[in-house]
Amino acid sequence: MDETTEPDGEQAALPCFESMAAPASGDRSMRERFAQLIALDVQFSVLAVGVDSFSRINNLFSYSFGDKVLGSLNCLIADLLPVDASVYRFDGDCFGIVLPDVTDRDTLDGLFGDILAFVNTGISIGETSISFSISGGVCIHPHNGNDADELYRNLHIALIDAKRQGRGRCTHCTHALCAISQRTLLLMETLQRCLAHGFDGFSMRYQPIMDARDERVHGCEALMRWSNDQFPEGVLPFEFIPYLEESGLICQATSWLIDVTFAQAAKWTAVDPSFIMSINLSKQVFDQPDLKFNLVQAVKKYHVNPRNIMLELTESSKVANAALLSETLDFLRGQGFLVALDDFGTGYSSLSMFRTIAADELKIDRSFLERVTYDVNDQLIISQVIELCHNMNITVCVEGIETYDVLQIVRDLGADTVQGFYYDQAIDAEVFEQRYLPGSTGAVHPDIAAEPSLVYSDAQPEQPASPGELVDRAQAGIFQAAMDETFTFITCNEGYRRMLGYTAREMAARFGNRALAIVHPDDTAYVNEEIRRQLGIGDVVLIEFRVVRWDDIPLWVTGTGNVVRPRSGKPYLVVVIVDTDRIKRASLQTARELESTHRVLENIPLGIKSVRYDDGFTFEYISPEFMATMGYTRDEIRDRFDDKYLEIIVEEDREVIVQAAQEAKPGHPLKLRFRLNASDGRKLWVETVTKLCDRDPDGMQRFVSSIAAVEGPSEQGEGEDIDNRFQLASKRWGDVLFTYDLKSGAVQFSDNYELEFHAPPKSTIDDQMALSPASDQERIRTVLEQARYGEAPSPIEMRIAPDGGEYVWCVLSLNCAETSNGEPATMFGRIKNIDEEKREREELVHESQTDALCGTYNKITTERKVQAALDEAGAGERYALCMIDIDDFKGINDTAGHIAGDRALVSLADSLKTVAGQAGIVGRVGGDEFVLLRSCGESSADPMTLGQKIIEGLPKTYQADERAVSLHSSVGIACYPEDGHSFYDLFKHADAALYLAKERGKNQVCLYRE
Repeated sequence: MDETTEPDGEQAALPCFESMAAPASGDRSMRERFAQLIALDVQFSVLAVGVDSFSRINNLFSYSFGDKVLGSLNCLIADLLPVDASVYRFDGDCFGIVLPDVTDRDTLDGLFGDILAFVNTGISIGETSISFSISGGVCIHPHNGNDADELYRNLHIALIDAKRQGRGRCTHCTHALCAISQRTLLLMETLQRCLAHGFDGFSMRYQPIMDARDERVHGCEALMRWSNDQFPEGVLPFEFIPYLEESGLICQATSWLIDVTFAQAAKWTAVDPSFIMSINLSKQVFDQPDLKFNLVQAVKKYHVNPRNIMLELTESSKVANAALLSETLDFLRGQGFLVALDDFGTGYSSLSMFRTIAADELKIDRSFLERVTYDVNDQLIISQVIELCHNMNITVCVEGIETYDVLQIVRDLGADTVQGFYYDQAIDAEVFEQRYLPGSTGAVHPDIAAEPSLVYSDAQPEQPASPGELVDRAQAGIFQAAMDETFTFITCNEGYRRMLGYTAREMAARFGNRALAIVHPDDTAYVNEEIRRQLGIGDVVLIEFRVVRWDDIPLWVTGTGNVVRPRSGKPYLVVVIVDTDRIKRASLQTARELESTHRVLENIPLGIKSVRYDDGFTFEYISPEFMATMGYTRDEIRDRFDDKYLEIIVEEDREVIVQAAQEAKPGHPLKLRFRLNASDGRKLWVETVTKLCDRDPDGMQRFVSSIAAVEGPSEQGEGEDIDNRFQLASKRWGDVLFTYDLKSGAVQFSDNYELEFHAPPKSTIDDQMALSPASDQERIRTVLEQARYGEAPSPIEMRIAPDGGEYVWCVLSLNCAETSNGEPATMFGRIKNIDEEKREREELVHESQTDALCGTYNKITTERKVQAALDEAGAGERYALCMIDIDDFKGINDTAGHIAGDRALVSLADSLKTVAGQAGIVGRVGGDEFVLLRSCGESSADPMTLGQKIIEGLPKTYQADERAVSLHSSVGIACYPEDGHSFYDLFKHADAALYLAKERGKNQVCLYRE
């Protein structure tokens, strides 16, 4: 905020915008007023009023606007004061109100309440209305200060305490509050002095961590302690550690802690190589770039295996930049260190930590154990958290074990390790050794030789390459890309240009430095959609695609990228591209060969099989023709015969088969004739040509057989011959087979058609096609024509309504037409009923695109639908994208319960669907945030009208457990095309408008252009 300074250092008076009032002057003038009243021996009080989060007003609007807000507040305060009171502005956004002869607490609280009520209602600055909160502090002379400086200092203490309690409050200065402030000041000075004098008074304590199964010592947690003669009552960790963090001294303390604990870990792991030293580190320390270097150096200095060090991140601390923290922890885990999330369940966004931070262990806070001996819900929560962690390969340590009963419950719930006073409190190193490591001996000196760690190499180049040289020399593409529509290059290494064959100037001229433009045209849409789909799930992308080289030859590559979120500026992608063209083309060729081989195997007459050379001749492969010949399905062979071919052979013939197998030699064909038990009880004579294969690398041998002939029962047979294998196959598989005579148009179906479709088939192709909708008939004719002229058409999905009722989804497959005298004559086809599978798939697609609670589109589908609508928009078309959320939704959940909150979300979703109509798009994109897209007219009034309809369409109240819950919503609107052409631009701008609508008092509509 622009402020002028008078020669004596005082802040200039603010103008009064609402009415004439006494101007507010500086803090020195206020202290002089204190001195005057003290000299006159007058009792008086002073009320300090500070604007909460005033910097947000400056940043959101402007500094000049902030000046006007302070001027209006000054006028408001002046209008409420008695004649002899005076107002002074100090500390930028604070006002001091001096009230002679006023010492009554109720009067002062009433004055603060009047000011607070006015600012909460809103102050108008020009055409803008703004509401905000204030905090207050009160001091009374002579109770809270005998001189002006003491009174001024205590006034600050009271005001700061009010802001710490949650703002919107007024704190009266007391002797206890001043004593706490004095103790804090002494604590700060003493801590600084102790750190400067070699960490005087600092020490480490170690609490054992036990294996939950056998109660053996698993490791320990290292805990920092501090004591000083100035504080004979002692100083608890939660008193001095926050100050170390706030003052920045935590980094110095952490360096000392690392030295002490690593030296101790080296000593104890020499006794027990599996011992784990858990070290509690502040989240602020992880933000420091020196931490990684210090830890790696400590490992080398003290010869400690990183796998013996567990770095604990206190989860109760708020993570401002999860991506940066995740990057640091990933590096440390890559060096071998273990990572644990401490105090799980007591801090910020507990479950979200799983998504961004890879951890080896999770420590459940002691607060979960308070009722665990009798509360089934608490037991269930712990059990589910443990199960989730184990599914993610994360071990679980439960803290706060104090009784045997709690230990038993936690052990039964599946905890891996436990910690608590039941075993021991935090103790010094000497006592810990005596109790838990009796074999430990003297301290480890950094210079003592030890087995080198496998993580680090002793080889050091004479001239190490710089990071830039490493990137450019890499045989891979490495680049930064903006997260815009075309992923514009920010930087690109020389390795990517070498891979593609371009110079930097050629890439800029040909592709405009757009990373997406280098992708092969056939893959562009897929790559764009897949990247955005994966980014909707997390911050890591892995995708395989083709790029275009300088000679227009496509090159297969694999790209992996991750989102980097800098402390300032917009997020961007860091992408690594690896040339996988040779491997990909080889795999594609292999896939084609496998597909061709599979097609041959599937269509060999009579069939083939492959069995292992073991006691039962276990099946490894059976062709469909062979299964159809026997009348079994693959599942029946597995379930009835345990995949044993010997079990299907007629019992009298088994000895002959076993003897022939024993005499077989690898590579020499063996002809066999024997009987098989068919599914319908008949005995089928089969003639096979079998070859024993050489042993594979695992020592296994196999018999591969082709079925040369199949005959029905002999003259003494027990049934009729197999006169139509296709009829048998269709009965077993459930597929309908048919032949189509091209000359006459006649079509003949297998016997199971009527069983499958509950109606008789038609006799001609035209009559049969008439059972399908017109759109399907055209596709059926297309594949019939392809098959007629020798092409092998791909299977198509089609619908049949055999009895004129509901359509049944099927897959139609055709082979190439057989010829007669050079002309197409007969065609063979298959119809597979996929109706149930198709409808289940469509239901799954619907569920994957829909929010389960509200029935709207989910976030990913909303993005895709909105972007598609914008891409298809014609010239002159205009859309409004609205961001909507429920005002004070957290308050509804807290006061009325989460079920009531869910009902509020459903109510809002229903009203949005009504407003959107059939042509609009409605999606839920967050907890209580929704997006609505609808076309609108050219005037700005149309988007505003739409926003008002949204607000008016939401029910004002609804009943929740016999109580009325009021509902209000705010709406931010961005318009296409003037506010953006993509979903991301419109979403970002509508979100900014929504924020402004809430700042204006909620239950309002705001356009981005405002």
